[in-house]
Amino acid sequence: MAFLGRFASLCLILAAPHKTQALTAWADPPKRTVIHKPNVDTPAQKASKAMNTYMDASKKRDGIWDQAVESKEKAPAMYPSHLGKLVKANDAASEALEKATELQGKAVDTVQKELKDLTKKYEGKEKDLKGARYGEDFKAEAASLKLKMSGA
Repeated sequence: MAFLGRFASLCLILAAPHKTQALTAWADPPKRTVIHKPNVDTPAQKASKAMNTYMDASKKRDGIWDQAVESKEKAPAMYPSHLGKLVKANDAASEALEKATELQGKAVDTVQKELKDLTKKYEGKEKDLKGARYGEDFKAEAASLKLKMSGA
């Protein structure tokens, strides 16, 4: 009887997890990684947004130009004020174009730098592959090794 009691307690000790295992064995499953959208624009994204801003300003300027042409025919007294609006719209479009040009230049510089870095990285990898056994015929070597291992 004493033997059965000791045997049962030994089984319980071995079956129950110890110390840190006890914490992890019955704990909640680990939380999953949450992937968030990037919240910082790349230089290319900034350039694209600036180009869209320029295109919108250009459309607005074109609309004001159409109004100025129409006012010259239908309301000649309003023509000078429409020309003033046209100058302001043209200035806004020019500023948007300058900003887009600047941001596009930064984006191109960034891409060229990344390309240069990657070219350097992969040229190094190509040199490493030339020193290795890349592209060799391993079928013949495997066949001879197979014969050697089989004892023939």
